[in-house]
Amino acid sequence: MIKANKSRLFHAIFLPFMLWQCRKNFYGIHVLDERINKQPTSLFVMNHSSWWDGLLCFLLNEKLFNSDAYMMMDEEGLQKFPFFRRLGAFSIDSKDRGKLRTSYRYTQSLLQSKKSVWLFPQGEERHQELRPLAVQRGVVHFHNKAPHGEVTFISAYYTFLREQKPEVFINVQTCTLTHSTVETFEEQMTRQLDRLRNSVITGDLQQFETLVAGRRTISEWFQTLSRRSERKR
Repeated sequence: MIKANKSRLFHAIFLPFMLWQCRKNFYGIHVLDERINKQPTSLFVMNHSSWWDGLLCFLLNEKLFNSDAYMMMDEEGLQKFPFFRRLGAFSIDSKDRGKLRTSYRYTQSLLQSKKSVWLFPQGEERHQELRPLAVQRGVVHFHNKAPHGEVTFISAYYTFLREQKPEVFINVQTCTLTHSTVETFEEQMTRQLDRLRNSVITGDLQQFETLVAGRRTISEWFQTLSRRSERKR
């Protein structure tokens, strides 16, 4: 397996670059944080539908959680984008039992050291509209090894609304799971993601805060120029 190799220097360099990329590619990244207890948990789980998810984890940790975070990532993906190691990513290869066991032990050691671990329980990128979410069993194992029963569930929904660029809407909740099963995780993740999707579709977005605002779009520039032109008449 490939272990994380965090670098404070790389972190400091990468953060402004990542924010620039987010502003360049999205009209906005919005979050609804429904946690009652704002203290970060040991285990974070998130649905996985886009390459951007890994960067969203990093962004959320910077803006909301501020924990010593690590992220489990498919080995093939980490080999393609090795810079994620510098941000705390480590690999898992479900096709190789030896590597799989090593990744499990490594994850357990992080949890026991009171680090925060981010997981994508689906195990692969799947379209955000696909149901069932197909949660894998590993998340139950790691939940049982975590110091507390609390889990932070994060749902991300990518969409185009009325603007030129896409937007991301994120919901954050913390739940205490006393009885951990695959079904428990899948039900919570599905319920939360479906609720988020419904909020986006119906336009019920007043409670969301903008975490990152994108750069002005071409249409906004045209509108500005049009207003200036009208004032000069």
